[in-house]
Amino acid sequence: LAQLFLCAASVTDHCERLPPFVNSLGFGRSLDADRLYLVEYMFYSQAGFYIFEVRVTRDMVLKAFYISGMAIFYFATKVMAAGF
Repeated sequence: LAQLFLCAASVTDHCERLPPFVNSLGFGRSLDADRLYLVEYMFYSQAGFYIFEVRVTRDMVLKAFYISGMAIFYFATKVMAAGF
C-alpha cells in the first residue's frame, strides 16, 4: 500500500515537471504561441494523481506516513504500559 501511494505521488511529481520541460524545447522559433498555449494548459490543468479530489503529492504521502507512525508508536506504548 505504501508503494502504491509513493508511485501515485511520483506520477504527480512528473506532471509538475513536464510544463517547464516542454517550455524549454526549441523548435526554431524564438516565441512559439502554440507551445505557450500548450504549456499554459498543462500548468493550469494541474495534472496528476487524485484520490477523492485531493491531489496526491510526495509531501502529503510522507506526512501521512509520519502521522501513521506516530499513532502506531503511541498505541504500542499504551498497550505495553498497560500490560505491566
